[in-house]
Amino acid sequence: METILITGANTMVGANLVAELSESNQVYGVDANTSASECFATYQPTIVIHCGSASEASWVADGEADHTASEWANAAQSAGCRFVLISSDVVFSGPWMFHEEDCQALCDSPEAKAIRKLEESVLKIDPNALVVRTHAFGWSPNSQGWLENGLAELESKKVLAADTTRHATPILATELATILMRAIENDLSGICHIAGAERVNPTQFWHQVAREFDIAGATSELATATAKSPRGFGRGETSLDCQRVRQELGCGLPMLTDSLRKLHEQTENGFRESLGSTTTEALSAAA
Repeated sequence: METILITGANTMVGANLVAELSESNQVYGVDANTSASECFATYQPTIVIHCGSASEASWVADGEADHTASEWANAAQSAGCRFVLISSDVVFSGPWMFHEEDCQALCDSPEAKAIRKLEESVLKIDPNALVVRTHAFGWSPNSQGWLENGLAELESKKVLAADTTRHATPILATELATILMRAIENDLSGICHIAGAERVNPTQFWHQVAREFDIAGATSELATATAKSPRGFGRGETSLDCQRVRQELGCGLPMLTDSLRKLHEQTENGFRESLGSTTTEALSAAA
C-alpha cells in the first residue's frame, strides 16, 4: 500500500483522485497552497500527485498560474518521494488531429507557454518525475463545476452554447486515476499523455451526455458556434495521442460512451453525492 499525498484535493481532478485511490491506498488530500515541508514531515508520503490549476482541461481552463508545483517537486525530490504533475492538453493547438508527447503544434498563448514552462521546471528539478497531460472531466466536490452546470442547462431545456470547432480526447477522472496508478507502478517518467480513446468536440460531448442521461429533446436545442481560424488559449485542436501509455502499460483507453456510462453510475451508487464529504474528510484529516 502506498501513502499518497494529493495536492489540490479541492479541485475536480484532485477530488476524484482522492476518492478513487483511497480504496486501496493511504491517501491524504491537501490544498495546493499548504506548506509542503510540513506535509512531508507529518505524512511521509511515498507519492505526491499535484493537481494545480494546470490540471484543468482545455475546454474549461482559465489560464490561472500555478505557483506551487515547483515547491512540491522540490520537497518531493528532497524526501526521495515520487512526484507526479497533472497537466493539460491545453498546451497544444492543432493543426494535427492527435498530438504526441513531443509534438510541436503548440499553443502560443502566454498561458499555454506558462504551463509548458511549469512542466519543464518540474522535470528539471526531478528528471524522474511523471508529467501527465490529460483532458479529465468528472463531478466536482462542490457540485458547481463545469459538468454540473452544463448538465443542469440540458435538463432545464436551455440552449447550451457548445462549439464544433475545438476537439479533445476526454477521459473520466476516476478512469484517469486507475491508469495513472499503473503508470506510477511501472515507473513511467517524463511527459506522458493519458486521455480518452475518442476525439470529440463540445457539441458531440454534450449530445452523448444527453443520450446517456436520457434527457429528451435536449440534443436538438444545443447551439453551435464555429470559427474559421481558432486561436488563443484553449481554442484549438488539443486531442492527445496516447500511444506511449498504450505500449508501455499494455492497456486500452476508454471510449467516451463507456466513460459517460460510468459517470451516470456514479450518480446512482452514491459516488457523486459523497464526493464533497470525501474531499472534506481528506482535507480535514491532513489539516
